[in-house]
Amino acid sequence: MTLRILTPILALAALAGPAAAQEWIAPYERGLSQAAAANWPIARQEFLRAVQERRDDSAEPSRLPGSIQEPRIWRGGSPYSANFAAAYSGYRWSLEISDAARRDALLEQVAGELKRIIEAGQNGAEAVFIYEQAALLLRSEARLAELDTLKRTPARPNWKVDTEFMTPDDRQMAAVYRNELMALQAAPPEPPAQTGGTTSAPPAEPAQTGGSTPPTQTGGSPATTPPPATGGQTGNGGQTASPPAERQTGGRPRPGVADPGVGRPSAPPTQAPAVAPGQAPPTIVTIKASDLGPNMTVPVPTGEVASVETKFALLIGNSVSRVPGITLPTAATDVDLLADALQTHAGYPADNIIKVQNSTAAGLRQAVAGLRDRLGPNATVFLFFSGVGANLGGRDFLAGTDTASLFESGSMVPRNDLVQPLLSAGATVFSFFQVSRNLVEGRSFGAEAPSSGPLSQMMGTIEGRPVLTVFDEGREVGLFAVSMTRVMARLRSNQLPITEFAWQVFAEMRGGQGGAGAGQVPSLPVRILLEPDAKF
Repeated sequence: MTLRILTPILALAALAGPAAAQEWIAPYERGLSQAAAANWPIARQEFLRAVQERRDDSAEPSRLPGSIQEPRIWRGGSPYSANFAAAYSGYRWSLEISDAARRDALLEQVAGELKRIIEAGQNGAEAVFIYEQAALLLRSEARLAELDTLKRTPARPNWKVDTEFMTPDDRQMAAVYRNELMALQAAPPEPPAQTGGTTSAPPAEPAQTGGSTPPTQTGGSPATTPPPATGGQTGNGGQTASPPAERQTGGRPRPGVADPGVGRPSAPPTQAPAVAPGQAPPTIVTIKASDLGPNMTVPVPTGEVASVETKFALLIGNSVSRVPGITLPTAATDVDLLADALQTHAGYPADNIIKVQNSTAAGLRQAVAGLRDRLGPNATVFLFFSGVGANLGGRDFLAGTDTASLFESGSMVPRNDLVQPLLSAGATVFSFFQVSRNLVEGRSFGAEAPSSGPLSQMMGTIEGRPVLTVFDEGREVGLFAVSMTRVMARLRSNQLPITEFAWQVFAEMRGGQGGAGAGQVPSLPVRILLEPDAKF
Protein backbone atom coordinates (compact mmCIF):
# COMPACT_ATOMS: atom_id res chain seq x y z
CA MET A 1 0.00 0.00 0.00
CA THR A 2 2.72 2.41 0.89
CA LEU A 3 4.48 1.79 -2.37
CA ARG A 4 1.31 2.41 -4.38
CA ILE A 5 0.75 5.76 -2.68
CA LEU A 6 4.31 7.05 -2.89
CA THR A 7 4.93 6.12 -6.50
CA PRO A 8 2.40 8.59 -7.99
CA ILE A 9 3.55 11.28 -5.58
CA LEU A 10 7.19 10.83 -6.51
CA ALA A 11 6.29 10.82 -10.19
CA LEU A 12 4.38 14.08 -9.82
CA ALA A 13 7.28 15.63 -7.91
CA ALA A 14 9.72 14.58 -10.60
CA LEU A 15 7.61 16.34 -13.21
CA ALA A 16 6.87 19.42 -11.12
CA GLY A 17 10.55 20.07 -10.32
CA PRO A 18 11.73 20.50 -13.93
CA ALA A 19 8.58 22.41 -14.83
CA ALA A 20 9.19 24.93 -12.07
CA ALA A 21 12.79 25.25 -13.16
CA GLN A 22 11.83 26.41 -16.66
CA GLU A 23 10.56 29.85 -15.65
CA TRP A 24 13.76 31.35 -17.09
CA ILE A 25 12.74 30.38 -20.64
CA ALA A 26 10.16 33.11 -21.26
CA PRO A 27 12.34 36.11 -20.26
CA TYR A 28 15.37 34.66 -22.04
CA GLU A 29 13.48 34.24 -25.30
CA ARG A 30 11.97 37.71 -24.94
CA GLY A 31 15.54 38.96 -24.56
CA LEU A 32 16.49 37.26 -27.81
CA SER A 33 13.61 38.97 -29.61
CA GLN A 34 14.53 42.38 -28.23
CA ALA A 35 18.20 41.89 -29.16
CA ALA A 36 17.21 40.96 -32.72
CA ALA A 37 15.38 44.31 -32.88
CA ALA A 38 18.44 46.09 -31.40
CA ASN A 39 16.32 47.17 -28.42
CA TRP A 40 19.26 46.70 -26.05
CA PRO A 41 17.88 48.26 -22.84
CA ILE A 42 14.84 45.96 -22.85
CA ALA A 43 16.95 42.98 -23.95
CA ARG A 44 19.24 43.54 -20.96
CA GLN A 45 16.26 43.78 -18.62
CA GLU A 46 14.80 40.49 -19.90
CA PHE A 47 18.11 38.61 -19.66
CA LEU A 48 18.55 39.83 -16.08
CA ARG A 49 15.08 38.48 -15.30
CA ALA A 50 16.19 35.11 -16.67
CA VAL A 51 19.21 35.25 -14.34
CA GLN A 52 16.85 35.69 -11.38
CA GLU A 53 15.20 32.39 -12.29
CA ARG A 54 18.37 30.51 -13.28
CA ARG A 55 21.52 32.03 -11.89
CA ASP A 56 24.43 30.30 -13.64
CA ASP A 57 25.22 30.18 -17.34
CA SER A 58 25.76 26.75 -18.88
CA ALA A 59 27.62 25.60 -21.98
CA GLU A 60 25.61 22.36 -22.00
CA PRO A 61 22.18 21.79 -23.58
CA SER A 62 19.16 22.36 -21.31
CA ARG A 63 16.62 19.57 -20.98
CA LEU A 64 12.93 20.40 -20.90
CA PRO A 65 10.25 18.54 -18.92
CA GLY A 66 9.00 15.40 -20.58
CA SER A 67 9.64 11.74 -21.07
CA ILE A 68 13.00 10.37 -19.98
CA GLN A 69 12.94 8.00 -22.94
CA GLU A 70 12.33 10.86 -25.40
CA PRO A 71 14.18 13.87 -23.94
CA ARG A 72 13.30 17.35 -25.18
CA ILE A 73 16.20 19.79 -25.61
CA TRP A 74 15.76 23.58 -25.40
CA ARG A 75 16.50 25.44 -28.66
CA GLY A 76 18.22 22.50 -30.30
CA GLY A 77 20.88 22.23 -27.61
CA SER A 78 21.84 25.91 -27.40
CA PRO A 79 23.90 27.01 -24.38
CA TYR A 80 22.23 29.10 -21.67
CA SER A 81 24.07 32.43 -21.52
CA ALA A 82 21.80 34.81 -19.64
CA ASN A 83 24.59 36.49 -17.65
CA PHE A 84 26.73 37.07 -20.72
CA ALA A 85 23.69 38.13 -22.74
CA ALA A 86 22.78 40.75 -20.11
CA ALA A 87 26.34 42.10 -20.05
CA TYR A 88 26.55 42.11 -23.86
CA SER A 89 23.23 43.94 -24.15
CA GLY A 90 24.55 46.54 -21.70
CA TYR A 91 27.67 46.99 -23.84
CA ARG A 92 25.60 47.49 -27.01
CA TRP A 93 23.29 49.86 -25.14
CA SER A 94 26.29 51.95 -24.04
CA LEU A 95 27.17 52.64 -27.69
CA GLU A 96 23.86 54.51 -28.04
CA ILE A 97 24.25 56.71 -24.93
CA SER A 98 25.55 60.23 -25.64
CA ASP A 99 25.95 61.33 -22.01
CA ALA A 100 29.50 60.35 -21.00
CA ALA A 101 28.76 59.90 -17.30
CA ARG A 102 25.78 57.60 -17.92
CA ARG A 103 27.67 55.63 -20.54
CA ASP A 104 30.71 55.10 -18.33
CA ALA A 105 28.57 54.08 -15.35
CA LEU A 106 26.88 51.42 -17.46
CA LEU A 107 30.20 50.25 -18.92
CA GLU A 108 31.69 49.89 -15.42
CA GLN A 109 28.72 47.74 -14.43
CA VAL A 110 29.08 45.65 -17.60
CA ALA A 111 32.84 45.23 -17.10
CA GLY A 112 32.24 44.02 -13.54
CA GLU A 113 29.70 41.48 -14.76
CA LEU A 114 32.04 40.20 -17.45
CA LYS A 115 34.93 39.95 -15.02
CA ARG A 116 32.86 37.75 -12.72
CA ILE A 117 31.88 35.55 -15.66
CA ILE A 118 35.50 35.14 -16.76
CA GLU A 119 36.80 34.51 -13.25
CA ALA A 120 34.17 31.79 -12.85
CA GLY A 121 35.97 29.85 -15.60
CA GLN A 122 33.66 30.94 -18.39
CA ASN A 123 36.38 32.84 -20.23
CA GLY A 124 35.21 32.16 -23.73
CA ALA A 125 36.46 34.42 -26.50
CA GLU A 126 33.15 36.28 -26.61
CA ALA A 127 33.29 37.37 -22.96
CA VAL A 128 36.97 38.35 -23.11
CA PHE A 129 36.50 40.27 -26.36
CA ILE A 130 33.53 42.29 -25.07
CA TYR A 131 35.38 42.93 -21.79
CA GLU A 132 38.26 44.38 -23.81
CA GLN A 133 35.91 46.64 -25.77
CA ALA A 134 34.33 47.91 -22.54
CA ALA A 135 37.77 48.53 -20.99
CA LEU A 136 38.93 50.42 -24.07
CA LEU A 137 35.81 52.58 -24.13
CA LEU A 138 36.33 53.35 -20.44
CA ARG A 139 40.03 54.10 -21.07
CA SER A 140 40.62 52.43 -17.72
CA GLU A 141 44.18 51.40 -16.83
CA ALA A 142 42.84 49.20 -14.03
CA ARG A 143 40.44 47.37 -16.33
CA LEU A 144 43.11 46.93 -19.03
CA ALA A 145 45.55 45.52 -16.47
CA GLU A 146 42.86 43.09 -15.33
CA LEU A 147 42.25 42.13 -18.95
CA ASP A 148 45.89 41.25 -19.53
CA THR A 149 45.84 38.91 -16.53
CA LEU A 150 42.51 37.34 -17.48
CA LYS A 151 43.59 36.72 -21.07
CA ARG A 152 46.67 34.81 -19.93
CA THR A 153 44.93 32.64 -17.33
CA PRO A 154 44.42 29.19 -18.90
CA ALA A 155 40.88 28.04 -18.31
CA ARG A 156 38.23 27.38 -20.92
CA PRO A 157 38.68 29.64 -23.98
CA ASN A 158 36.41 27.21 -25.85
CA TRP A 159 33.54 27.77 -23.40
CA LYS A 160 30.43 27.83 -25.57
CA VAL A 161 28.00 30.70 -25.38
CA ASP A 162 24.75 31.46 -27.14
CA THR A 163 25.67 33.94 -29.88
CA GLU A 164 22.20 34.48 -31.36
CA PHE A 165 21.86 37.85 -29.62
CA MET A 166 25.25 39.13 -30.89
CA THR A 167 25.62 41.31 -33.99
CA PRO A 168 27.30 39.72 -37.04
CA ASP A 169 30.32 42.00 -36.58
CA ASP A 170 30.83 40.99 -32.97
CA ARG A 171 30.36 37.30 -33.73
CA GLN A 172 32.97 37.48 -36.45
CA MET A 173 35.43 39.42 -34.29
CA ALA A 174 35.02 36.96 -31.43
CA ALA A 175 35.65 34.01 -33.74
CA VAL A 176 39.00 35.47 -34.80
CA TYR A 177 39.72 36.52 -31.22
CA ARG A 178 39.26 32.91 -30.04
CA ASN A 179 42.30 31.75 -32.03
CA GLU A 180 44.37 34.65 -30.71
CA LEU A 181 43.35 33.89 -27.14
CA MET A 182 44.20 30.20 -27.39
CA ALA A 183 47.57 30.96 -29.02
CA LEU A 184 48.36 33.53 -26.34
CA GLN A 185 47.63 31.06 -23.55
CA ALA A 186 49.59 28.29 -25.26
CA ALA A 187 52.69 30.41 -25.95
CA PRO A 188 55.62 30.03 -23.51
CA PRO A 189 56.44 33.11 -21.39
CA GLU A 190 58.80 35.50 -23.10
CA PRO A 191 62.23 36.01 -21.48
CA PRO A 192 62.28 39.10 -19.25
CA ALA A 193 65.31 40.42 -21.11
CA GLN A 194 63.27 40.72 -24.30
CA THR A 195 60.07 42.05 -22.82
CA GLY A 196 61.44 44.32 -20.12
CA GLY A 197 59.17 42.67 -17.57
CA THR A 198 55.94 43.34 -19.45
CA THR A 199 53.49 40.72 -20.62
CA SER A 200 52.97 41.99 -24.14
CA ALA A 201 55.01 43.18 -27.08
CA PRO A 202 54.28 46.76 -28.16
CA PRO A 203 53.56 47.50 -31.80
CA ALA A 204 56.51 48.47 -33.93
CA GLU A 205 57.15 52.20 -34.06
CA PRO A 206 55.65 53.77 -37.19
CA ALA A 207 57.74 55.97 -39.39
CA GLN A 208 58.48 59.35 -37.83
CA THR A 209 55.80 61.73 -38.99
CA GLY A 210 56.66 64.90 -37.19
CA GLY A 211 53.98 64.46 -34.59
CA SER A 212 50.24 64.19 -34.64
CA THR A 213 47.35 65.82 -32.89
CA PRO A 214 44.36 64.31 -31.14
CA PRO A 215 41.92 62.51 -33.43
CA THR A 216 38.95 64.36 -34.87
CA GLN A 217 35.53 62.78 -35.13
CA THR A 218 33.67 63.08 -38.42
CA GLY A 219 30.26 61.97 -39.52
CA GLY A 220 29.16 61.06 -36.00
CA SER A 221 25.76 61.44 -34.39
CA PRO A 222 25.16 62.46 -30.77
CA ALA A 223 24.01 58.97 -29.82
CA THR A 224 27.23 57.26 -30.87
CA THR A 225 30.07 59.71 -30.30
CA PRO A 226 33.07 58.99 -28.06
CA PRO A 227 33.34 60.79 -24.69
CA PRO A 228 33.06 64.58 -25.04
CA ALA A 229 36.27 66.32 -25.91
CA THR A 230 37.91 69.23 -24.19
CA GLY A 231 39.32 70.85 -27.26
CA GLY A 232 36.19 72.47 -28.71
CA GLN A 233 34.92 72.11 -32.25
CA THR A 234 36.81 71.51 -35.45
CA GLY A 235 36.32 73.42 -38.62
CA ASN A 236 34.47 70.56 -40.29
CA GLY A 237 31.64 70.35 -37.80
CA GLY A 238 32.95 67.29 -35.94
CA GLN A 239 34.15 67.16 -32.37
CA THR A 240 37.78 67.02 -31.41
CA ALA A 241 38.23 63.97 -29.25
CA SER A 242 40.48 64.17 -26.21
CA PRO A 243 43.74 62.26 -26.66
CA PRO A 244 43.77 59.08 -24.59
CA ALA A 245 45.45 60.06 -21.33
CA GLU A 246 46.94 56.61 -20.96
CA ARG A 247 48.81 56.54 -24.27
CA GLN A 248 52.55 56.88 -23.78
CA THR A 249 54.93 58.81 -25.95
CA GLY A 250 56.49 57.04 -28.89
CA GLY A 251 53.27 55.29 -29.89
CA ARG A 252 53.62 52.39 -27.44
CA PRO A 253 50.49 50.76 -26.04
CA ARG A 254 49.09 51.42 -22.62
CA PRO A 255 50.49 49.31 -19.77
CA GLY A 256 48.72 46.00 -19.46
CA VAL A 257 47.34 45.90 -23.01
CA ALA A 258 48.17 42.62 -24.68
CA ASP A 259 48.94 43.12 -28.35
CA PRO A 260 46.57 41.12 -30.59
CA GLY A 261 49.47 39.55 -32.49
CA VAL A 262 51.37 38.12 -29.52
CA GLY A 263 51.59 34.36 -29.47
CA ARG A 264 50.70 33.73 -33.10
CA PRO A 265 52.93 31.33 -35.01
CA SER A 266 55.13 32.75 -37.71
CA ALA A 267 53.70 32.74 -41.19
CA PRO A 268 55.33 30.19 -43.54
CA PRO A 269 57.82 31.49 -46.12
CA THR A 270 56.07 33.01 -49.09
CA GLN A 271 56.68 31.81 -52.66
CA ALA A 272 58.07 34.74 -54.64
CA PRO A 273 56.19 35.48 -57.87
CA ALA A 274 57.93 35.40 -61.21
CA VAL A 275 59.99 38.47 -62.01
CA ALA A 276 59.32 40.25 -65.29
CA PRO A 277 62.34 41.08 -67.48
CA GLY A 278 64.04 44.24 -66.31
CA GLN A 279 62.43 44.19 -62.88
CA ALA A 280 64.26 43.92 -59.60
CA PRO A 281 63.45 40.82 -57.51
CA PRO A 282 60.27 41.39 -55.51
CA THR A 283 60.61 42.35 -51.88
CA ILE A 284 58.93 39.67 -49.77
CA VAL A 285 58.69 40.06 -46.01
CA THR A 286 57.75 37.03 -43.92
CA ILE A 287 55.46 38.50 -41.30
CA LYS A 288 55.72 37.08 -37.80
CA ALA A 289 54.10 37.90 -34.49
CA SER A 290 57.41 39.31 -33.28
CA ASP A 291 57.30 41.89 -36.06
CA LEU A 292 54.80 43.80 -33.94
CA GLY A 293 57.57 44.38 -31.38
CA PRO A 294 60.66 46.57 -31.52
CA ASN A 295 63.05 43.72 -32.39
CA MET A 296 62.16 43.33 -36.06
CA THR A 297 65.00 41.35 -37.66
CA VAL A 298 63.89 41.40 -41.31
CA PRO A 299 65.94 44.03 -43.21
CA VAL A 300 63.65 46.63 -44.73
CA PRO A 301 65.10 47.96 -47.99
CA THR A 302 64.43 51.36 -49.44
CA GLY A 303 63.05 52.14 -52.86
CA GLU A 304 59.93 50.86 -54.57
CA VAL A 305 58.68 47.30 -54.02
CA ALA A 306 58.61 45.32 -57.25
CA SER A 307 55.21 45.60 -58.92
CA VAL A 308 52.94 42.72 -59.92
CA GLU A 309 51.03 43.30 -63.15
CA THR A 310 47.94 41.36 -62.03
CA LYS A 311 47.33 43.67 -59.07
CA PHE A 312 44.78 46.49 -59.43
CA ALA A 313 43.38 49.09 -57.08
CA LEU A 314 40.12 51.04 -57.20
CA LEU A 315 40.31 53.88 -54.65
CA ILE A 316 37.15 55.94 -54.10
CA GLY A 317 37.05 59.02 -51.89
CA ASN A 318 34.04 61.32 -51.62
CA SER A 319 34.79 64.36 -49.46
CA VAL A 320 31.84 66.25 -50.93
CA SER A 321 28.49 65.31 -49.40
CA ARG A 322 25.00 66.78 -49.65
CA VAL A 323 23.79 64.67 -46.71
CA PRO A 324 23.16 67.14 -43.88
CA GLY A 325 25.66 66.92 -41.03
CA ILE A 326 27.63 63.98 -42.43
CA THR A 327 30.86 64.38 -44.31
CA LEU A 328 34.38 62.98 -44.32
CA PRO A 329 36.61 65.90 -45.32
CA THR A 330 39.73 63.78 -45.85
CA ALA A 331 38.15 61.15 -48.11
CA ALA A 332 39.53 62.45 -51.41
CA THR A 333 43.04 63.13 -50.11
CA ASP A 334 43.11 59.75 -48.34
CA VAL A 335 42.86 58.23 -51.82
CA ASP A 336 46.08 60.00 -52.82
CA LEU A 337 47.77 58.75 -49.66
CA LEU A 338 46.79 55.13 -50.33
CA ALA A 339 47.70 55.29 -54.01
CA ASP A 340 51.26 56.31 -53.13
CA ALA A 341 51.57 53.59 -50.49
CA LEU A 342 50.21 50.84 -52.75
CA GLN A 343 52.64 51.74 -55.52
CA THR A 344 55.71 52.25 -53.31
CA HIS A 345 55.26 49.59 -50.63
CA ALA A 346 52.79 46.97 -51.89
CA GLY A 347 53.66 46.27 -55.53
CA TYR A 348 50.69 47.85 -57.34
CA PRO A 349 51.66 49.28 -60.76
CA ALA A 350 50.87 52.97 -61.12
CA ASP A 351 48.86 52.36 -64.29
CA ASN A 352 46.68 49.83 -62.44
CA ILE A 353 45.68 52.23 -59.67
CA ILE A 354 42.38 54.00 -60.42
CA LYS A 355 41.48 57.00 -58.27
CA VAL A 356 37.88 58.21 -58.14
CA GLN A 357 37.43 61.40 -56.16
CA ASN A 358 34.20 63.25 -55.42
CA SER A 359 32.07 61.24 -57.82
CA THR A 360 28.34 60.83 -58.32
CA ALA A 361 26.72 57.42 -58.00
CA ALA A 362 26.75 57.08 -61.79
CA GLY A 363 30.47 57.87 -61.84
CA LEU A 364 31.15 55.08 -59.34
CA ARG A 365 29.35 52.57 -61.55
CA GLN A 366 31.32 53.73 -64.60
CA ALA A 367 34.61 53.35 -62.73
CA VAL A 368 33.79 49.77 -61.74
CA ALA A 369 32.74 48.89 -65.28
CA GLY A 370 35.97 50.32 -66.67
CA LEU A 371 38.10 48.32 -64.23
CA ARG A 372 36.14 45.14 -64.85
CA ASP A 373 37.01 45.27 -68.55
CA ARG A 374 40.74 45.33 -67.70
CA LEU A 375 40.77 42.33 -65.36
CA GLY A 376 42.11 38.90 -66.13
CA PRO A 377 41.06 35.68 -64.38
CA ASN A 378 43.96 35.84 -61.87
CA ALA A 379 43.64 39.51 -60.95
CA THR A 380 43.74 40.87 -57.42
CA VAL A 381 41.76 44.04 -56.68
CA PHE A 382 42.31 46.35 -53.71
CA LEU A 383 38.96 48.18 -53.33
CA PHE A 384 38.79 51.16 -50.98
CA PHE A 385 35.82 53.44 -50.33
CA SER A 386 35.91 56.47 -48.07
CA GLY A 387 32.80 58.57 -47.64
CA VAL A 388 29.19 58.22 -46.54
CA GLY A 389 27.28 54.95 -46.39
CA ALA A 390 24.10 53.54 -44.86
CA ASN A 391 22.16 50.33 -44.47
CA LEU A 392 18.61 50.49 -45.81
CA GLY A 393 16.30 47.52 -45.46
CA GLY A 394 19.23 45.23 -44.72
CA ARG A 395 21.30 46.31 -47.75
CA ASP A 396 24.44 48.44 -47.69
CA PHE A 397 24.52 51.57 -49.89
CA LEU A 398 27.31 54.03 -50.73
CA ALA A 399 26.55 57.70 -51.27
CA GLY A 400 27.65 59.68 -54.29
CA THR A 401 28.15 63.43 -54.29
CA ASP A 402 24.58 63.79 -55.57
CA THR A 403 23.04 61.92 -52.61
CA ALA A 404 21.00 64.34 -50.49
CA SER A 405 19.60 61.90 -47.92
CA LEU A 406 20.62 58.58 -46.40
CA PHE A 407 17.12 57.34 -47.23
CA GLU A 408 17.45 57.98 -50.99
CA SER A 409 18.64 54.59 -52.17
CA GLY A 410 18.01 55.60 -55.79
CA SER A 411 20.87 58.14 -55.63
CA MET A 412 23.22 55.65 -53.98
CA VAL A 413 25.13 52.57 -55.13
CA PRO A 414 24.55 49.20 -53.46
CA ARG A 415 27.86 48.01 -52.09
CA ASN A 416 27.46 44.71 -53.92
CA ASP A 417 27.22 46.61 -57.23
CA LEU A 418 30.85 47.63 -56.74
CA VAL A 419 32.04 44.17 -55.76
CA GLN A 420 30.07 41.73 -57.91
CA PRO A 421 31.27 42.94 -61.36
CA LEU A 422 34.87 42.45 -60.20
CA LEU A 423 34.16 38.97 -58.84
CA SER A 424 32.32 38.07 -62.03
CA ALA A 425 35.44 38.95 -64.00
CA GLY A 426 37.36 36.31 -62.03
CA ALA A 427 39.19 38.67 -59.67
CA THR A 428 39.91 38.22 -55.98
CA VAL A 429 38.69 41.32 -54.14
CA PHE A 430 40.09 42.76 -50.92
CA SER A 431 37.71 45.55 -49.88
CA PHE A 432 38.12 48.24 -47.21
CA PHE A 433 35.47 50.77 -46.13
CA GLN A 434 36.24 53.96 -44.22
CA VAL A 435 32.62 54.78 -43.38
CA SER A 436 31.07 55.96 -40.11
CA ARG A 437 28.78 53.22 -38.86
CA ASN A 438 26.24 55.16 -36.86
CA LEU A 439 23.01 53.31 -36.14
CA VAL A 440 20.02 54.35 -38.26
CA GLU A 441 16.79 52.58 -37.33
CA GLY A 442 18.83 49.99 -35.48
CA ARG A 443 21.18 49.19 -38.40
CA SER A 444 24.51 50.49 -39.60
CA PHE A 445 26.53 50.27 -42.78
CA GLY A 446 28.24 46.88 -42.95
CA ALA A 447 25.27 44.94 -41.53
CA GLU A 448 24.77 43.21 -44.88
CA ALA A 449 26.89 40.07 -44.96
CA PRO A 450 28.86 39.34 -48.15
CA SER A 451 27.27 36.53 -50.15
CA SER A 452 29.94 35.52 -52.67
CA GLY A 453 33.68 35.46 -53.12
CA PRO A 454 36.62 35.18 -53.27
CA LEU A 455 36.24 38.31 -51.16
CA SER A 456 37.63 39.95 -48.04
CA GLN A 457 35.75 42.83 -46.42
CA MET A 458 37.15 45.03 -43.63
CA MET A 459 35.43 47.98 -41.99
CA GLY A 460 37.39 50.97 -40.67
CA THR A 461 35.35 51.02 -37.46
CA ILE A 462 33.12 48.66 -35.51
CA GLU A 463 29.35 48.97 -35.58
CA GLY A 464 27.94 52.04 -33.86
CA ARG A 465 31.20 54.01 -33.99
CA PRO A 466 32.25 57.00 -36.13
CA VAL A 467 35.27 57.51 -38.36
CA LEU A 468 38.03 59.70 -36.94
CA THR A 469 40.70 61.86 -38.54
CA VAL A 470 44.13 62.86 -37.25
CA PHE A 471 46.72 65.41 -38.28
CA ASP A 472 49.84 63.88 -39.80
CA GLU A 473 52.73 66.13 -40.87
CA GLY A 474 50.37 69.09 -40.78
CA ARG A 475 47.61 67.55 -42.90
CA GLU A 476 44.33 66.00 -41.83
CA VAL A 477 43.97 62.33 -42.77
CA GLY A 478 41.54 59.52 -42.06
CA LEU A 479 42.84 57.36 -39.21
CA PHE A 480 41.97 54.08 -40.96
CA ALA A 481 43.60 55.13 -44.23
CA VAL A 482 46.80 56.47 -42.69
CA SER A 483 47.13 53.42 -40.45
CA MET A 484 46.97 51.17 -43.51
CA THR A 485 49.70 53.19 -45.22
CA ARG A 486 51.91 53.02 -42.11
CA VAL A 487 51.57 49.25 -41.94
CA MET A 488 52.34 48.94 -45.66
CA ALA A 489 55.43 51.10 -45.23
CA ARG A 490 56.58 48.97 -42.29
CA LEU A 491 56.02 45.58 -43.96
CA ARG A 492 56.93 46.45 -47.56
CA SER A 493 55.65 43.40 -49.40
CA ASN A 494 53.77 42.70 -52.60
CA GLN A 495 52.30 39.60 -50.92
CA LEU A 496 50.55 40.87 -47.76
CA PRO A 497 48.51 38.27 -45.79
CA ILE A 498 45.11 39.83 -45.16
CA THR A 499 44.53 38.67 -41.57
CA GLU A 500 48.02 39.62 -40.40
CA PHE A 501 47.74 42.97 -42.16
CA ALA A 502 44.38 43.61 -40.49
CA TRP A 503 45.74 42.80 -37.02
CA GLN A 504 48.63 45.19 -37.51
CA VAL A 505 46.25 47.94 -38.68
CA PHE A 506 44.18 47.14 -35.57
CA ALA A 507 47.26 47.60 -33.35
CA GLU A 508 48.31 50.77 -35.18
CA MET A 509 44.91 52.40 -34.78
CA ARG A 510 44.59 51.49 -31.11
CA GLY A 511 48.01 52.44 -29.85
CA GLY A 512 50.37 53.53 -32.58
CA GLN A 513 51.59 57.04 -33.19
CA GLY A 514 48.46 59.13 -33.59
CA GLY A 515 46.28 56.14 -32.73
CA ALA A 516 42.87 56.80 -31.23
CA GLY A 517 42.84 54.19 -28.47
CA ALA A 518 39.18 53.30 -27.99
CA GLY A 519 37.94 56.10 -30.24
CA GLN A 520 38.05 54.00 -33.42
CA VAL A 521 38.56 50.25 -33.51
CA PRO A 522 38.43 48.54 -36.93
CA SER A 523 36.61 45.29 -37.57
CA LEU A 524 38.63 42.31 -38.73
CA PRO A 525 38.06 41.02 -42.25
CA VAL A 526 35.10 38.89 -43.20
CA ARG A 527 36.44 36.34 -45.70
CA ILE A 528 34.42 34.45 -48.30
CA LEU A 529 36.25 31.60 -50.10
CA LEU A 530 39.60 32.93 -48.87
CA GLU A 531 42.14 31.51 -46.43
CA PRO A 532 43.34 33.64 -43.50
CA ASP A 533 46.73 34.12 -45.19
CA ALA A 534 45.28 35.09 -48.59
CA LYS A 535 47.65 37.65 -50.14
CA PHE A 536 46.94 41.01 -51.73
